Amino acid sequence: MSNAYDKYLSEWMKVAETEWFKDHVAAVQIADDPTSKLRLQIVDWRNTSGSSTYFVRYILQGPWLIVVGDLGEAVFQWSEVISPKFLAGLNFHYWLGKCQASDEGRKPVHFDRAQGMRELKEWFDGENEGDYSTESWNAISSFVENSPAHDKYELQSEVSDAIYDTTGDAELCSMIHGFFFPPTTQIIGTFVGMQMAMKQIMPKG
Repeated sequence: MSNAYDKYLSEWMKVAETEWFKDHVAAVQIADDPTSKLRLQIVDWRNTSGSSTYFVRYILQGPWLIVVGDLGEAVFQWSEVISPKFLAGLNFHYWLGKCQASDEGRKPVHFDRAQGMRELKEWFDGENEGDYSTESWNAISSFVENSPAHDKYELQSEVSDAIYDTTGDAELCSMIHGFFFPPTTQIIGTFVGMQMAMKQIMPKG
């Protein structure tokens, strides 16, 4: 991952932790038979004021995690039964890779022009190692900055076409395309809230 990507992710994680969820508490609404392989737990993550702003409900059942609330909906699946302790210790990218469905599809990403340009510029200035010229950078950046596309699907297609037309490298095209589609801020917040909530309800000591 690039420095620009790491910065994007860490900044939004900090926003979620220190702004969105600074006054949130977790409450277990349902916890059935702990010996059941399909044990159901419903964990509400809510502001202490009772406000529904940034409210998230985490539903754990067997190998499934279902998320609903103010940040959107998503479904995750593992091969084994999950627990609050398991979820509290996950890495973001591993967790994200288990997403089966969300408001944005199986990959909860969104088009972010500014973030994509930051990552592209970092790549051209560093890992590119002179393989592609300033003209290539200018061609891609000019297209992205001036694209008339109005929705993310149209943009995905146009950005991919522009990168491939400039580089002729399908693998590189895929990598650069990813620069412009980072995880949504909502899914980042969902992860942060999940870890905070699960840590709160785990037995102490």
